[in-house]
Formats: sequence, structure tokens, C-alpha cells
Amino acid sequence: MKQKAKNRINRNIVRAAANVLACVCVTAALTACGSGGNGSESGKKEEIKVTTLENLTAAEYYKNGYTANYVAGIDQFERTFDGNAGEKTDKQRDVGIFYFCTLGQHGGEKIVNVTELLTQENGKELMFYSDNDVAPSGSGVFFWGEPLWGYYNSSDSWVIRRHLALLTEAGVDFLVFDTTNAVTYDTVVSKIMNECIKMRNEGWTPPGLVFYTNAYSHRVITHLYNSYYKKESLKDVWYYLDGKPLIIGNISAAADQREVRSREKNYVSSELPDEILNYFTFRNSQWPSEAYDENGFPWIEWSYPAPVHNGIISVSVASHPALPMSFSVTRGDKNWGRGWNVNTKQNEPDKAYEGQFFQATWDVALTEDPRIVFVTGWNEWTAGKMQYDGEWAMVDLCNMEFSRDAEMMKGGYNDAFYIQLAQNIRKYKDVEIPAGAQLKSDPVTVPMTADLSVWDNVEAVFRDPIVVNKARSSKGAVLSLSYTQAAARNNVTEMRVAQDADNFYFMLKATEDIVLREAGDQGWMNLLIGTGEVENKGWEGYEFVIGRGEAGEGKLTVEKLRADFTSEAAGEAEYRVDGSVMQVKVPRAALGIASDVNRFYFKLADGIDEPADIMDYYVSGKSLPLGRLSFRYLG
Repeated sequence: MKQKAKNRINRNIVRAAANVLACVCVTAALTACGSGGNGSESGKKEEIKVTTLENLTAAEYYKNGYTANYVAGIDQFERTFDGNAGEKTDKQRDVGIFYFCTLGQHGGEKIVNVTELLTQENGKELMFYSDNDVAPSGSGVFFWGEPLWGYYNSSDSWVIRRHLALLTEAGVDFLVFDTTNAVTYDTVVSKIMNECIKMRNEGWTPPGLVFYTNAYSHRVITHLYNSYYKKESLKDVWYYLDGKPLIIGNISAAADQREVRSREKNYVSSELPDEILNYFTFRNSQWPSEAYDENGFPWIEWSYPAPVHNGIISVSVASHPALPMSFSVTRGDKNWGRGWNVNTKQNEPDKAYEGQFFQATWDVALTEDPRIVFVTGWNEWTAGKMQYDGEWAMVDLCNMEFSRDAEMMKGGYNDAFYIQLAQNIRKYKDVEIPAGAQLKSDPVTVPMTADLSVWDNVEAVFRDPIVVNKARSSKGAVLSLSYTQAAARNNVTEMRVAQDADNFYFMLKATEDIVLREAGDQGWMNLLIGTGEVENKGWEGYEFVIGRGEAGEGKLTVEKLRADFTSEAAGEAEYRVDGSVMQVKVPRAALGIASDVNRFYFKLADGIDEPADIMDYYVSGKSLPLGRLSFRYLG
């Protein structure tokens, strides 16, 4: 919401989320099955008795691998989420997130990292009290911090696919493009649409797409309708509400004219044609500074707790009721930063990294339990430097504390806001699987031969939403920046898991023949495993690593991980590679898992550049799933 932000300030400061539901009561229907050690040395929790789920089948849980049911995760603050039994069925619940297409689309020559600049002795002077070569208002591109994937260009398809994959796995149902300033970013949104179509063709259901219009709303809606919505080939990329694609804006001629006349006093609007009016489900543009509109679509709120607008509630990482945001840095004004305490009404910088305010807004949404939760936001990152009230100001964001992106950053909070997002979406939408529960499943003994037919009927299938093994080669947010990243060495896109009384079996399938291990390569086709519940133990929640070394012909090491990523011997695993398929046989004894326990979480990692840094599992090599995410196996 940055273009023409100066105008927004100058006019009154702003215009500026039954079949499976039975699992809710699954605890009452559980039957005792046995218990087993979890390999944890923490001793934090009492041993959880393992029980069998009677109301959830493997087919419902794994869905042939095209699901987020089995995705689990943990962040640096030990917040976790685990596999779930699918969505609640008493009513529809959807989650949307504000998605920005601006990076690299408005020119600029110099990246300025505002958070870093403000650590310098004269950083505040350079940023807010003068215009200079270090922080030039005209040619500077002002990022509040550095994204994990660098100062990327919004048109970078390598980044776009990772966004879609991560948001799909988090449980996000739709993206809302910020076109409120009458810029539609056609190059970027076309690339996003193409990636959505590819994901659907591959079997996934990525988030649907929505446009939020405001300035020149009728003109923008007409352009979008003619350019995109009329195309039959794009009908599956939209988010549908009440049976029609949702679009947001100033729908009546009076509303459109009133908004535009704040910029262009002689502007005359007319009603949208029936063809457009009949095509969409409309919601009104709802600014936080304006009166409550029952049919409004709030992108952010300046009141707490947030009101519900016709089934829609706003959740935000931060908010700016005392805008501009930068006044919280220069004048101590009380915008609601990432660490805002809603009770004391104070910003607590030490709580900014873990999203104290974000959680407070989520808590309201969880209590209200509306039809839609809309999150601001994912990837805004930049704001202009403009003169206002005697200083150079930044309106919508400023530094790490006073910004509102959940996307992963380099350093700082890392991926904490993404994990927090996924955790809360599951609380809102999904049926929790009780701790210690596993599926009723039959044992399968894999012969470890070239005959793979035994795997055909295994229902524990895990898949990668990033199928195409594409190297990154893209310009950044300014022309002087470019980014490259090699394609994965072994592009594993499917994994299957089976078990019998003595062993667990893994089948790893790549898109091409697997590149074999070279002597001394500790990062080849590693399996990282955590037993019991998802929690902080071992290294980043993983207690074991399989494959750091070979233990003889056809054998891999099984090692127990320490918190510093070092390890000690725990056993051996058998493996074989046949073309594009690798099979691994892991003794239960090596993992400390009893014969009646069929639950653990795991990931594959191959060719990670910095394997001791969990954040590099989002960036390099092959990590399935990405980053801190894991797959939850339940038998």
C-alpha cells in the first residue's frame, strides 16, 4: 500500500482463515496399542501412551501425498504444529494472505536495508533527517530487512514456486494481490498464475487468487476482467466465494468516484456493466481509518480486538494506527509493532521476534471463528522515503520491529512467523490428532530388491510441491543484483514409508537417476528423523541422521544427533539404488522405537550447502519438505 502514500497522509493522515470431524472426539474412541521410547534425552515430558486411531484411515490422512495433513514443524522458539486429521466439517473456514508484487517493479538503483542502517551511529540521521547518497529518496529501494532468498525480484519464478509451496503446506487458501494503487503488476501476476496452473496439473491445490483494488477501482477491475477473468484457461486459479470469483474494491459508482476525486477532482464514474457485476462476488474496500462497513474486506485494523466484517476478520503481523510507521522510531509514537503488548499498550522489542502482536490478533480470530481470516501480510518488504512533517518518513513499514511480513528473513526471526502462521491456521481450520496417536496399519516387509511392486499398495505417500528441478537465475530488486542457485543434485519428489515389527522402510523416488554417493560426502541423501512428539530435542528437533557415512557395502550409518549437529553412532541401515529409486531399511532398534509404535517425523536432505544451518534447507540442495518442516508418519 505504498504508491501515492504521501497523498494518503496528506488527506486526514490516511485513506490510507462429520467425515473427518469424528476425529474431534477421537480421544474417546482410541484403543490402547502399546508404548515405546521416543529416543529423547530431554526428559521434559511424561511418556505418551501410543494409541490407534479408529476414525481416520491412511487414505484419508495421506491422500496419495497431495495434502498438507502430514506436514509438521518447529521454530526457534520451540513452537510446534503437527500432522492433522483434515479440515473441520461443521462449516467452511478459509485463510487468505496479502501478497505483494512490487519488488523490482518500480525502478531504483540502490538497496537500503533500514534495520541495518539504523544500527549505525548516524543511521537515524541518514535515514530520516536528510536525503543523501547512503539513503537516497529518489534512487533508493528501502527494504526493512533482507528476505531469506535475498533482495529478490517479484517476477523470480524460482521464488514464486517456493512461496506457493510453503503457503500451500501452511494451509493458506487464497492470496490477495495488492493492486490498491491502480498498478496491476501484470508481468508478476501472470507468472504466479502460470505456476498455479502447473501446480494444479501436478495434482496440488495451490492458493486461489484475488485482487484488492481501491484507487481507480472501476478502471482496474475492468482491466483485470478483460485481461484475466474472461480467459477460460484461468478459471481454476481464482478463489471462489459464494460460487463466484472474489474481487475487492469500491464497487458502486459513488464509492469509486468519491475515492478517485481525492486525487482527481473532476473525475466522473459510472456503474460497472452487468457482465462484470454478475461475474464476481464483491466485497468493499475497507480502510482502517474509515467507518466500519459490514460488507467491507479489512486488510488491516486500527482497533483491537478486530471486528468481524460479514464473516471476515483481519489478523496482522503489525499495524500502524499512529502512522507513519517510522514515527515509532523517530518520535516514539505508538504504532503496533511485532512485539506490541495489547494489555499494557506498549511495544516490547524483545517480543518482536516471536510475534507477540501477531499472536494476539490470531487469538481474537480463533475466538471469533469466522468464515474467513485474512492475514497481513506475506512479502511487502519495501516502502518509500518521503518528506512529511519536517522529516523523511516511511509510511507502511520501517524496520524489523515495525513491519508486517511473515515471509522468512535472513537472520533475525528467521522463519518464526511462517511457523506461527501454519500453527494458527491448523488451530483454526483443522482437526487435531491427539498426542501419541497412530493409524491402524498392516505390516509390510520390503525385500530390498529391484522389484518395487511391494510399494504399489503402500498408502504412506509424501510428495514435493516443487516438482521441476529448476536452477535459479534471476535479476534482483535492482538491476545491479542477480541471484543464482544450482538445481538439486537428486530431485526426490516422492517418498513412501512402510514398517514391520523390526524395521522401517523408505522409498525415495527422484525425477532422474540418483547421483551416487562419493566417498566422504556426509550430505548425500540424508534422512533426518525425530521420534515421539515434535519438540526441541537433538538438532532442530531431529534425533537421528541416516546416511552421513557408509558402513560397508550397501550400508549407511545411523547416528544420534546432538544440538550442535555433531553425532554419535547408533546403528546401521541397509540401502540400495536402482536408477531413480533408492530404498532404505532402518532397524527400529537403531531409532529406539518399539515394535508396536509406528509414528515419527522425518525429512530428506541432499546436497545442502550449509547443513548445520536449518535455514539453508529452504535455499540449497534438496530438502523434502523445505526448511524446518517435516513429514509426520503415523503408520
